[in-house]
Amino acid sequence: VYKRQPFELEGQAYGGLVGSIGDLVSLGSLLLRGGGEVIGEGSVRAMSQRVASGPRGSFGLGFWIYDDGWVGHGGEAGGYRAELRLHPDRGVGFAVLTNSGVGSIDRVCAELTERA
Repeated sequence: VYKRQPFELEGQAYGGLVGSIGDLVSLGSLLLRGGGEVIGEGSVRAMSQRVASGPRGSFGLGFWIYDDGWVGHGGEAGGYRAELRLHPDRGVGFAVLTNSGVGSIDRVCAELTERA
């Protein structure tokens, strides 16, 4: 029997999703296929359109937009971090979960984008 354990959220108020790496991969696959009826056709394209820019880069409706064609979204709480990155033009993506700080997931994402 699974028993939930309490944990403390860090940072400002925010929403979040809880799931496994398989769930995150499934979400990425669904977005790359266009979203269909579940999310809405063309959702990844709409979310990838630049709507604003700031000191850390550009972002769309839900995704950070990187200069190399990748888009992504991540989050962290309680010392854990998740990241989903997609390359809509190439139809590829990856998901990463870590239990360490921002620097390590950034290094993993940089290496995976080079290999993909």
